[in-house]
Amino acid sequence: MFAPGSGIPSWDVTDCTVNLQIRTGITAALWSILLVLFLINSHIIVTRSGRPRKDDTVLLVLMITFVVATVEFGLNIGNIASQTPSRIRHPSNMRCIQNDPTFLRVPMMMQMFIGDAFTAYRTWLLWDRKIIVAIVPILLLVILGGS
Repeated sequence: MFAPGSGIPSWDVTDCTVNLQIRTGITAALWSILLVLFLINSHIIVTRSGRPRKDDTVLLVLMITFVVATVEFGLNIGNIASQTPSRIRHPSNMRCIQNDPTFLRVPMMMQMFIGDAFTAYRTWLLWDRKIIVAIVPILLLVILGGS
């Protein structure tokens, strides 16, 4: 009940830290899966013999998406670490902050926009560059960009 060496009463904040540890574990696990997928896809694209020019675009989008996800991972871990209290003076002071700040939403929106733009591009390519088929993905991309 007392903080070590201070004689001031304080309480353990196990409930908050358990929640934040779970968030950290989930974030790290998802980023690890993304890392494995990034490495496998990069290997396939780079080592494919006689690769066509359009794979350069795929590799570029893959790299950009991975970098944005890595930045988001770092910001998320930093945010979780900053929300982890170690001791509080009174149980009424315990506040487990669950709101993610705006700086975490920016990379997520960038990642969604890049992914959707690439989907529209691939749709256009797969349908022999017919713009009529790509209108729906492009329209959804514009709506996402406006939100």
